[in-house]
Amino acid sequence: MLATSTFAAEAGTTEHEGVSLKPQMLVQFGGFGITNSMLVTWIVVPIHSAGAATATVKPILHVSPLNVGAPGDGVNCNYVVKDNADSLSTEYCHVTLSLPANASGSIKWSVKTAPACSVDRVVFIPASSGTLAPGKSTTVWFIVQPCSSTEDILFSGPNNTVKVTFWAD
Repeated sequence: MLATSTFAAEAGTTEHEGVSLKPQMLVQFGGFGITNSMLVTWIVVPIHSAGAATATVKPILHVSPLNVGAPGDGVNCNYVVKDNADSLSTEYCHVTLSLPANASGSIKWSVKTAPACSVDRVVFIPASSGTLAPGKSTTVWFIVQPCSSTEDILFSGPNNTVKVTFWAD
């Protein structure tokens, strides 16, 4: 116990050189003062924020909307015809693909269906693949002749796959 008391007494009298935890006043205007910690904050935060705004990110394909469907469900589909040989309705729909402006580069994308039927009844216009540059978007149209209540359409980029669900009427 004697050693502990002696150590505590010595620790209380020892002074350490280094950075003070108390901010130092640099300048004072009336009742308002500017300390060294305030100055550092004003310099470091804008520099850090500017760096974050210009940082590049891994290119991730964005698709909107994720659900499309029969007329009345939104502006992304138009009813084409229901009077065909197999009495299936046909919808003409579209989605928008985009890539964030701060993506690290262009990407190649593709689209395919996960058909609910044995026959794929989706046609893509103008194509089922393409290239998308950072900050750009493109519209992909497709004609759907569903054979079930939903059809899944899969858009893929190099780093992700996005599922769009078509809902039949």
